[in-house]
Amino acid sequence: MQPSQKMRDDATGRYLPVIYPEELPFWEGAKKRALWLQRCNGCGKAWTPWFEQRVPYAVIQVELEEGPRLTTNMLDCPVSQVKIGMAVEVAYEDITGEITLVQFRPSVRYRALRK
Repeated sequence: MQPSQKMRDDATGRYLPVIYPEELPFWEGAKKRALWLQRCNGCGKAWTPWFEQRVPYAVIQVELEEGPRLTTNMLDCPVSQVKIGMAVEVAYEDITGEITLVQFRPSVRYRALRK
């Protein structure tokens, strides 16, 4: 298996994950129908390289007023305070000079009520 460069499968039209060299063991395991997690050489704890510096984090699903749902991350909110149904607002996170992620944070209204 090699790191990927292709963004979409021609046959199905589905978008594909970008596979980086440090993630190859995970994806090789998936191909064999096995969940292979990398482990820290120091403590033995399982980890995923793509979120190494962002733990803990909350993966959330946001239902937009326009109808679609987005699976994304919650910013500026401790994981213990993330609640189903809480009001959120879009938050843009610049990852590089070319890539900006669409994420969410508690809304100004929600933050005001929590004070």
